Amino acid sequence: MENTPFKYQALFDSNMIGVAATDFNDTILNANTAFLQMIGYTAEDLTNGTLRWSTISPEQYNEADEKKLTELLAHKSIIPFEKEYIHKKGYVIPVLVGAEALEGDARFGVCFALDISTLKENEKRKEAFAAMVSHELRTPLSIIKLSTDILTTLIERGTNTEELIATTEEINLQIDKLNVLITDVLNMSIYHSDDPAFSMSGVDVYETTMRVVQELSIVHNREITFEGEEHVFIQGNVDRLSQVLINLIANAIRYSPVASNINVSLRADTNSIFLSIQDFGIGIASENLEKIFVRFYRINHKDKHKDIGTGIGLYICNEIIKRHRGTLTVSSEIGKGSTFTIEIPRLF
Repeated sequence: MENTPFKYQALFDSNMIGVAATDFNDTILNANTAFLQMIGYTAEDLTNGTLRWSTISPEQYNEADEKKLTELLAHKSIIPFEKEYIHKKGYVIPVLVGAEALEGDARFGVCFALDISTLKENEKRKEAFAAMVSHELRTPLSIIKLSTDILTTLIERGTNTEELIATTEEINLQIDKLNVLITDVLNMSIYHSDDPAFSMSGVDVYETTMRVVQELSIVHNREITFEGEEHVFIQGNVDRLSQVLINLIANAIRYSPVASNINVSLRADTNSIFLSIQDFGIGIASENLEKIFVRFYRINHKDKHKDIGTGIGLYICNEIIKRHRGTLTVSSEIGKGSTFTIEIPRLF
């Protein structure tokens, strides 16, 4: 069968999905570019017989494939099912597969295959996120419970003030961790749907940034310097922009030495405003820079920072800035710190 049946020709030619013609044996008679690219083979491989079903299908799917073939011969089509193909380079690709037998010629059929690697990766991230959230919630709650029990005992014993303060500080630290986690989870929920609170108006970037810097300086008892151009406006949402600044500055504080400064700067040209948050902390490895804005991605810091964060915060920040028609970028060097820069079109 040299040609694809007419009724499938448009789909075959469009390359929107992988399509292959088969004789229900081991032979792949024809395949479109999308199918070949998905599994890493060429038209020459197809012509010379290198590409066969047994070549690309792992052995553990043999039984399932036989059942689907029986279903196809009996009903002229199959319910799509998930399996894997072996790429020419040796790794496996998760795919969603369907098939139909040809009308008028039951010896031949057409197989449809969709690469679902991204879907599977997202599912894994969601599962990992759910497990992480469960763990992250239990840990601070357990510590808070233990600390309150200790606090009760200390009060009953009339213990000195220093021990009481140390215990309450531990409770506050764990509450802060819970707040970060809960805020990130709520924010992720917001950005899975239209956010009715995301109304736009003129925002004074200088005043907004100054307010956030002053508040965080007090809350975290850290030196945060701010320099910038006054009376610079964007079309935006003041609450969401504040949320981004709070997240970026809090991260800068979290991942930098207590004695070091956090520098926030605002400049503008005729077209855009540029907000930068600079720290002098642990920095980010180059291989992680392109991944930190990916939902659920967390850097594995091999130190005390490894249990902080949900992998949502920077993703949410990036989404907010995109809604402002802007960009969020980062430059960093291990051991020297990081600088996050927001660029948004200027209103006036």
